[in-house]
Amino acid sequence: MGSHSISEILQRFLEIPAIAHQESAIQARIKRANFRTEATLESYDWTRNPKTIRPEPFLELATGGFIRRKENVTFYGMSGLDLLIIDEFGFEKLERKEVRDALSLLYKVIDGRNRRSSTAVITNVSMSDWTDYLGDPPMTMALLDRVMDRSIQIPFKGKSGRNPIVSTGS
Repeated sequence: MGSHSISEILQRFLEIPAIAHQESAIQARIKRANFRTEATLESYDWTRNPKTIRPEPFLELATGGFIRRKENVTFYGMSGLDLLIIDEFGFEKLERKEVRDALSLLYKVIDGRNRRSSTAVITNVSMSDWTDYLGDPPMTMALLDRVMDRSIQIPFKGKSGRNPIVSTGS
C-alpha cells in the first residue's frame, strides 16, 4: 500500500464525491437565488478603489472563520459597490409606517442572534445617522450595540461598481 494507510486511501476516495456534491449544492443555491449579475471575489476589479477597498478582509471573510467565531460583519458606506450579494439594508421609513413594531422586531432578531450566530448587515446609512434614520434613539442605540458587538466593520468608499452609461452626444 505504499506510505498511505487504508483509512487515508478511503478518506481520499470518499472526499471526491463529497466535494463534488458540495460544489453542486452551492451552484444550485446560486441558481435559485436568481442574482441579477454574477459577481465573485475573483471577478471583482480590486484596482477600482485600491486605497479604500482592499481584498484581504474580503478574502478572510470568504474563509467563513467569522461564522465559526460567531462574529458579525458590518458593511457600510456608499451603495453600488457590486461586491455585495445583499444590495441594501431595506429597512425604509415607509416600512416603519406600515409596521409600527418593525424596529422592535428587528431588534429582537438581532438580539436573539447576538453572540449565538453571525449576522451580516449591509447599509448605505452611516452608523452615526441610524438614530435619525430609524427613530427611537434608545431602541436604535440598543440595536447598534448588538450589531457592532464583535463586528468586523468594512467601510465602502470610492467609485461605484456600477458603470454609468456615457452619452456620445450623437
